[in-house]
Amino acid sequence: MAKVRRLTSICRDFSMSSKDLPHISSGSKGEGLNPKGSDYDIMLIIPWHVVYESDKNVVQDWRLVLVMDTEDTPPCFTQLQLYTNINILPNYIKQQLQKPAQQRGKNLLSSELFKLHTLKILQGLNPKMKLNIHGPCFTDLDDDIDIACCLK
Repeated sequence: MAKVRRLTSICRDFSMSSKDLPHISSGSKGEGLNPKGSDYDIMLIIPWHVVYESDKNVVQDWRLVLVMDTEDTPPCFTQLQLYTNINILPNYIKQQLQKPAQQRGKNLLSSELFKLHTLKILQGLNPKMKLNIHGPCFTDLDDDIDIACCLK
């Protein structure tokens, strides 16, 4: 039965996902399991950002380019440094960056500001769905849906 549910979830992802905002079902329900009381987990892939491990690999296109910066971070963590020229960016993107004075003059993406901006976008796409920021995710008021926004 789990295999059928997993395949159904994959088919739903293909049919409901869009090029502009692709998504993947994840968590127990995405794996075809249906434990009592479990929520539905969705990973939204943010296509207008692209993350590179090193600035040596960067290919600048229409997307906002971020490069991983592991200086002064704990093991297995990274900060995302803006690679795209900040002077050509619209204000709503600049508002998602940490204050340069706090970050040794680097333009780093602020997780908190990114989530606040993304929350506004998600609320605009579906005003009836009320979401809260809960850790790294967005959760509906009934705790039935968790949405994680992913950069790749």
